[in-house]
Amino acid sequence: MTRRWTEIVIHHSAGRGRTSAHWEGIRRDHVERRGWLDIGYHWGIGYEDERPVLLVGRPERMIGSHCPGHNTSAIGLCFLGNFTAAEPEPETLTFGAAILVSLCLRHEITVRSIHPHRAFRATECPGNAFPFDRLVELVTAELAEL
Repeated sequence: MTRRWTEIVIHHSAGRGRTSAHWEGIRRDHVERRGWLDIGYHWGIGYEDERPVLLVGRPERMIGSHCPGHNTSAIGLCFLGNFTAAEPEPETLTFGAAILVSLCLRHEITVRSIHPHRAFRATECPGNAFPFDRLVELVTAELAEL
């Protein structure tokens, strides 16, 4: 069954680890400690071998567990790392923009429907140093070129 997604919520993991092993640690925490069916996010962006990588989360056919009130309408994309005080690398942001373009095209989601987690919850997520506006600019520019 294909879900009808209408928005994307951007998160950060708020931890230091950014590898696939850390992603699997988050998955274990969500499943074993919280009792969820899978990791709460649909996709993750990690950093391995000095380059950004796409990490697979729960299948898009499943409702997420990442933003109460928006789980049934939003794809959850988590940038691994703590971006409270430091920005992600430029290449990580560019990579993330490319993933967002793909998601927007595949699900017919507008750029205006990409939100930081903090837009819906009392949280700093995806971190005060995360350049959310720049990310949206990159997505907008890429979509305009298509």
